[in-house]
Amino acid sequence: MTFFLELKEKFFQTVGKREKLVLAAVKFCIAMVAFILISQFVGYNKIAGNPLLLCALAAAGAFTPISFTVFVAIVLILVNFYALALELCVIGLLLFLLMFFLYFRFTKDKGYYVILTPIFCFLRIPYVMPNAVGIATRPYDVISVLCGTMVYFLLKNVRDNEALFRSFQESAGTSKFTLAISQLFVNKEMFLYMFAFVIAAIVVYFVRKSPGDHAWGTSIIAGTVIQFIVVGGGMIALGNPGKLLIVFVGSFIGLILSAGLMFIIRPLDYSRVERVEFEDEEYYYYVKAVPKLSVELEDREIKQIASKKRKAVKAPGRVKKNSQVQIHQDLAKEIRMELNKEEKPVALSKEDELAKKAMEEFDVEGEWLE
Repeated sequence: MTFFLELKEKFFQTVGKREKLVLAAVKFCIAMVAFILISQFVGYNKIAGNPLLLCALAAAGAFTPISFTVFVAIVLILVNFYALALELCVIGLLLFLLMFFLYFRFTKDKGYYVILTPIFCFLRIPYVMPNAVGIATRPYDVISVLCGTMVYFLLKNVRDNEALFRSFQESAGTSKFTLAISQLFVNKEMFLYMFAFVIAAIVVYFVRKSPGDHAWGTSIIAGTVIQFIVVGGGMIALGNPGKLLIVFVGSFIGLILSAGLMFIIRPLDYSRVERVEFEDEEYYYYVKAVPKLSVELEDREIKQIASKKRKAVKAPGRVKKNSQVQIHQDLAKEIRMELNKEEKPVALSKEDELAKKAMEEFDVEGEWLE
């Protein structure tokens, strides 16, 4: 556990230094994946599926609010629907208007849920999204997850019924509008997932708020189990028991991702729970305090101490030899200085100079002066 805590702290320290750049990169990746999935599901318009155009739109979404990415995704879907059938584009526009009013009325700042839900639905692990709503936000934010679920099943139904929309011939009592409504909105599997997501988000939220120990971990387990029971039971009732294995694997992966999200948001240490009781004039309080798991990283600061004047770096093999040479040079210099002192002429007085001159002139030794 300590290793993961240290890894998390180092990650947040690194990300915190480049927060804007990392956020832009994350938004670019999310937008790019969403646009590619739209092109793969309903890529009926070649211009709208141009990789350069998608990349440019994703780059624009990296430096704008997430609502811009949601708007661009809706426009791409409608353009591709129009290339398949005008009636389908109109029905899709009405559906998006309904989701628009629900989204901006209740969850206007939860655009990530709208974008990520179809992506996780495509990966068969949408069960992490209701758990994320329950542990990170409020229960009614599940509306954004429902909007993303509707978008996914809308794209899926259009792709599954593409041949029917192309070859459909309108008759006296049937039109493409009727076909689009019957194929897009009479989808029991979509309503099954939406019901499971709503129940799971509410259960996770209230279990997480309960005062019991390990409430957060219990909440995501309860949410995952409820989703598996509702979706799995619904698949059996709809005559698709073969999907139970996919639902089970997706639920298990969703549980792991939910646990990772819980660890990042709020890891709690229930081994050090404290209970405090106090009172005032009107109430008596019972307080339960659960400390967060945390670890202090070692603050390693490397200081480089250097003199103002940089000395040339000598080879290691020559250090000893050069030091000995320097010692000999210093010794020789001292000897020369001593010799110079001894040989330096001493200033003579005037009488000594006359005596010396007389000795030189008569070529005699100076003993007679004594």
